[in-house]
Order: sequence, then C-alpha cells, then structure tokens
Amino acid sequence: MPTPIESTTYLPKSPGQSSEVTQACSGGGRNAQRPAPDSCFRPRRFIGNGQPPLIFEARQSGYRGEYADRIVIGEDDTFHLHDGWHYLEFSDRAFRWTDRAAEFTLNPGMQRELWLELATLRPDSLSDPPEVRIWLADKLVGTLRPADSEWHTFRFDIDPQIEIGSRGVRGRIEVDPTVRPIDLGEGRDTRDLGVAISRIWTASDDGLVSSIEMGVNEDAHLGDGWFPLEESDRAFRWTGPDARFRIRLNGGRRLHLEATSFRPDPQGSDGVLWLGPTPLGPIRLDNNAWQVTTFDLPGGDEQIVECRIQVRNPFRPSDRRSADDRLLGAAVSRLWIE
Repeated sequence: MPTPIESTTYLPKSPGQSSEVTQACSGGGRNAQRPAPDSCFRPRRFIGNGQPPLIFEARQSGYRGEYADRIVIGEDDTFHLHDGWHYLEFSDRAFRWTDRAAEFTLNPGMQRELWLELATLRPDSLSDPPEVRIWLADKLVGTLRPADSEWHTFRFDIDPQIEIGSRGVRGRIEVDPTVRPIDLGEGRDTRDLGVAISRIWTASDDGLVSSIEMGVNEDAHLGDGWFPLEESDRAFRWTGPDARFRIRLNGGRRLHLEATSFRPDPQGSDGVLWLGPTPLGPIRLDNNAWQVTTFDLPGGDEQIVECRIQVRNPFRPSDRRSADDRLLGAAVSRLWIE
C-alpha cells in the first residue's frame, strides 16, 4: 500500500495567488519564464498523436542518453515522458496533467522505492475520488485514491522481481475516472484529465537519493550545521560555517550546488566543498543571485558519499542591527548529482 506523506509546498506562492483549481494555469513558480499556452480551460492545439510538441519531437528523434532516477516536471521531463501527457502548466509548482493513461521512463538503479508528487485538482463537487494505479514493467506497483484535491506525496515499494534494464524501466499511471472541465461548466476545455503530476522519483530504503531539494526531501540527507527551512522565491536552508550532507551517486560524476549569499554587504560568500578529506573546489557566491556551482567527482565504487560545505566568511545579521544572532554561511536550495 502507498504511504501518504503530507507534501511541503515546492515553491512559495506569489502574494495574492489563488490555489483554486480554476486558477491552476495562472502562471508563476520556478519555470515562470516558460509560460503555459492558453488558459487552463480553453481548447489546446496538439500535433502528431495529440501530445505536446516537445514530447512528440523527443519521441520522433529518439533519446539515446541516460535516463535519470527522477523526473521533475518543467525541468528535465521531456525525454522521460511518452504517451498520455498534456502541456506544461503552473500553479504553485510546475505540473502536467495525465490522460487516462500516461507513460514514463526512469532509471531506479538499485533503489527500491518509487515516489510520486500528485494532486487531483478537482472541484469539491466531485466527491468520488479517482482510482490511480501505478505500474512498472507492466506489473502493478500500487493503487491509491487521493482523499482531496491538494498536493500529496506517495511512496510505493518496488518489487525486487521487477527487472530494471541498464537504461531504466517503463512506467505507467492509470486514472479512472478522468474528468473533462467542459462537463463541469469550466470553459471549453474538452481534455480528459487524470491527475496532475509534479515529480516522480526513486529512492533507497534509507531515503537517500541523488537530488536534494530543500523543503521536499532533505531531512534524510542533512547532518550537522543546517538551520531550519526558510523561503524567498524558493525554499532554502542556511548553512553555518560548516554543513554536512550525504547524497547518493547513482553512477553520476558531477555534483551541482544551487545557492546564494543574501549577505547585507557587497562581499559575497567564499568557501570550499569537501568530499571527505578532499577539497572538490571553491564556492564563490554573489549576494542576491541564485547560482549553480558544479564540481567533478573522483572515480570510485562508492554509492553514497558524505560532503561538507565550508564557508570561510560567515556573518551574523545581528552585526547589522538585526535580532538574528545566528552565524550564517550560505543559503542552499538544491544539491544534485548528474
């Protein structure tokens, strides 16, 4: 049986932004620079077999790269998604509607937990929740019935007998019944909508994955030196002068850090990222711009590594007439392996 876990908002809502289902395409979120087409409840133009253009083109050209162990809708989903997905849309996070059945490919490696972040986004007048069935390699992994229209995170165990190929495994999400907004008097949208999907990813029994997102899945990964979760235009955590974390490699050879400084002076933050006793490279952060710094990882057979973010010039906001007397290093939003 799936384990429901209350989901933390992926991105903070903009001031005054509605979370009602009729506002699901109003824009905003991490990918606001890539606007969705017309309003949620207006008819769409499709090409090929009815799929959004990027997905259709990806299928036509073929994908010869490596499938990842996670799919983040609006960021790296194009080549992982197959039949049954609608256009990219936004509410407080990026998402795509499924059709009655929607297929995807990802590569769990040795990980044996499948996680999905989804919502029905259906009006309260539809009191009967849909049945959602999750399949991997044509084997049923689990069934769920979302209790409401809100975003939730669900976990499924992956049967060890399911064969995972070297390039991944094909999955399928089935929804019954679907709903057509036009039948509810919601504009002229004639699509069959299943559920809204924001993320699909796999993890190990210890909860460690190769992509850490603050406010989403960081708890199992972080060690000493981190402060509580905060939000600006995205969720983040402050480090102290030293902050430790663990991350799963899954065969990747590069570590990416998304962070900023937020210092009250023009100095910026200066530091080093360590892998055990080995320095991987310098960290130099501007004050108010989120930056991605990439570090090459040494070769080895390790599946899980322990790293440390060291900031050489931490600061105390209280030195600038603030009541906050914490010693702060860097504001970190994401860490991930490729």
